[in-house]
Amino acid sequence: MAQPGLRVRQRHRGPQSSWQPRPQATIIRGGTGQNHSILYNDIAAAYQNALRWHIQGSSAHGDCARDICNAWSATLTTIGGNADRFLAAGIYGWQFANVGELMRGHPGFDLARFRNMMRTVFYSMNDDFLYGGDDGVSHNGGCIINYWANWDLCNMASVMAIGILCDDGTMFDRAVNYFYNGACNGSIRHAVPYVYGDQGLAQWQEAGRDQGHTVMGDGPDGRDLRDGLEPGHRPLRRREQPVHEGGAVRLQGQPRRECVVHEVHLG
Repeated sequence: MAQPGLRVRQRHRGPQSSWQPRPQATIIRGGTGQNHSILYNDIAAAYQNALRWHIQGSSAHGDCARDICNAWSATLTTIGGNADRFLAAGIYGWQFANVGELMRGHPGFDLARFRNMMRTVFYSMNDDFLYGGDDGVSHNGGCIINYWANWDLCNMASVMAIGILCDDGTMFDRAVNYFYNGACNGSIRHAVPYVYGDQGLAQWQEAGRDQGHTVMGDGPDGRDLRDGLEPGHRPLRRREQPVHEGGAVRLQGQPRRECVVHEVHLG
């Protein structure tokens, strides 16, 4: 019998094998002509169908996820818009790379073409935002502290996930290096700038913003730590504690909820 969570997923329109992708050559996030919702809805449908293929063994859902991936890898060439284009490259790059990983080995899935899309469209923008790319101008040419931590973190998560998908250790290590040594707010000592070790607490860089943004950084920061472990690459062991301590502070801001803080010990 399907578990309650799976039954809810089955009723949603996204994980239905009848989903039809709408690939675009150019995705715009921010400014005039935004159409990024087309991409993220297709990614969500691909991910959910891929899960149903893995969980239920349904070939129809696997075929649907494959067709979404193949359609986009044959079409997408550019992500544009204002500065928000880098959020699109980071968030959707991380999500789509995870779909590609789930689809490894599925009959008809064009892994080589999908990898090429992830490298040329998503990773190129991730690396440009974090490190500056060919021109050496990072963070959209803005002041290095202009961008909140979540901008760095989603791009780091994308680089790491694409590196895993492409079996590219050098790419993966660029995300790890930024986690340790990056100049902007997503690197660990900038993301958690104040640590109160005697109290087991720390302050998150985005503390004090609206709740959605304040807790958003936990997602990509946790993903960076988790994805750094799964391939057997264990470099993220010395500085994970501030992430936990910052989480403890944020959870203290939820007085009417029962909160459990899970410590992460990587060493």
